[in-house]
Amino acid sequence: MIAKALNWLIGDLKPVHLDGMLYILIAVFAAMQITLTSDEVYKYANPYFVFYTKAVVGCCGAAVGALKMFRSNSYAEHRKETGNTDRFTKP
Repeated sequence: MIAKALNWLIGDLKPVHLDGMLYILIAVFAAMQITLTSDEVYKYANPYFVFYTKAVVGCCGAAVGALKMFRSNSYAEHRKETGNTDRFTKP
């Protein structure tokens, strides 16, 4: 079921494009964290909203970074071992 959902979501996406999207998400979440730590945020926004937003953005950034590290190391080695290095294929 998970494989079918991923194939529906990803389709025939090349791994290099997925890695590019992960790098973009890492950069976006890092920029959001930098913006949320400025002094001006606390002047114009509710501190509770800023706190929880920073927590969510931090968790999302950590998750995307961990996924990128997984794809860089163990998943890449797994794909080399299986010989499937071109594209994600539908089962």
